[in-house]
Amino acid sequence: MSRRLLVVYATKYGQTEKIARCVAEVAKREGIATELAQIDDACTPEDFSDVVVAGSVYFGHHSRKLGRWVRRNAPMLAKRHTAFVTVCNEVAHAPVGTFLRDSGWTPGTTAVFAGALRYTRYGWFFRLVTRRVAGVHDDVEYTDWQAVEAFARGFLADVKARAA
Repeated sequence: MSRRLLVVYATKYGQTEKIARCVAEVAKREGIATELAQIDDACTPEDFSDVVVAGSVYFGHHSRKLGRWVRRNAPMLAKRHTAFVTVCNEVAHAPVGTFLRDSGWTPGTTAVFAGALRYTRYGWFFRLVTRRVAGVHDDVEYTDWQAVEAFARGFLADVKARAA
């Protein structure tokens, strides 16, 4: 059976999209048919054998849209090889368990990656808060891209093993 990967993501300032895009690019390099979709445009996972769901955390919570998509598709996700990726600048405090419990989904694997502070994309109030709390005056990226690629290669090794 030919494997097809869906990488679906919810992002606010773009870092989760960059991480999801990295996973999709690694999959394509590995010869796996891959579709990358923003949560607003995401189809159901029905036509895919493997699914990576990626979401960012803002103020302690994942996106409501992401939660609704996962809850709606939880029965199909349960029948597929899946992974859940959380992007959160407070990696040690990422609310992964809470999101999964509330969504009714148990992915095969999870990963948490640090994101970025997109200072130049924030509104004036959030820029003020970011400047005062974090001392940041410009965009700062915290993502460990080697870790993202290692996660993608590990997940894709499982994809290929299932295809054999």
